[in-house]
Amino acid sequence: MNNNIVLTALQSQLETIRTSAVEHEQNVYEPAVAKLTDKIKKYFETYIVEGLHNIIVTSDCIRIFPSDIETYGNDITIYYRSSWQKENGYFETSSYRPDLDSRESNDITIKYYKAMSAIASAFTLICNEYKTKWMPVFDKLKAAKEQKYSEIYSIEREIRRVENEIAETAKQAYCQSGFECTLKPYANYESNYDNNETAYTKKFTEHNIRLLYGRGRWDYYYINSFKVISFPKAKHGKVVLEYKQGGTSDDKKHTVEVNKTRYAEFVTEVYHWQTSRAEEREADIDERITRWSKADA
Repeated sequence: MNNNIVLTALQSQLETIRTSAVEHEQNVYEPAVAKLTDKIKKYFETYIVEGLHNIIVTSDCIRIFPSDIETYGNDITIYYRSSWQKENGYFETSSYRPDLDSRESNDITIKYYKAMSAIASAFTLICNEYKTKWMPVFDKLKAAKEQKYSEIYSIEREIRRVENEIAETAKQAYCQSGFECTLKPYANYESNYDNNETAYTKKFTEHNIRLLYGRGRWDYYYINSFKVISFPKAKHGKVVLEYKQGGTSDDKKHTVEVNKTRYAEFVTEVYHWQTSRAEEREADIDERITRWSKADA
């Protein structure tokens, strides 16, 4: 099947699966995690310590905030540690030692110490609940979400593979004697200030891509258009090009010889400019002009 048809089908499939994954995360995963978090918070307030401000649950830790200050050093975190193979798992608690200061109110600090003391006293009980009840639920939710996104990554890899095949096939034309190419123009903008207003307009200039031909710092040519005069079959043969540089008053055509490796690097840059980067540059300029024009209105 034609690779372009395959690519279009994959891109359509990707959008469908991405939409499904996002909807699952928003409508299934996030509400379920919120429900589990609420359940864990109620457990702590019922059996461990009352008046907790907030609890955040992730795949490998529970962060407990005794007060409404959710900044660094104001949380008590229970971590689940294990190898990447989920072997030899254990729990540990990370906490801080806020200072008591007789010159100011210590309500928040005292609340922190009370929560830490209660968690320490019930640590074994909490770890058992975490391991046998909360973690299996969270892992199941996480696995379902990751399955959705793994389908996206799989299709994205296939898209990149097909795109590379299309690119390699297209670049074969650059390796034929008689092939000619003129680079698409380079989009930019200019601004004109008149009557206390700035007007932005799009403009185009000739674009050049650098062709390296040696190892020296200045061993390169800037090329806007070129023609392949000769492309040898020999592995170490030299490619002969006739080229012109854009943006100068010199319309003279020049001839250059370059090895196949350097020419292949040049062709890759030319191909990407011709197939995507020129349009991306123009779209970026259009977006800037629109945004700046609205800001100045």
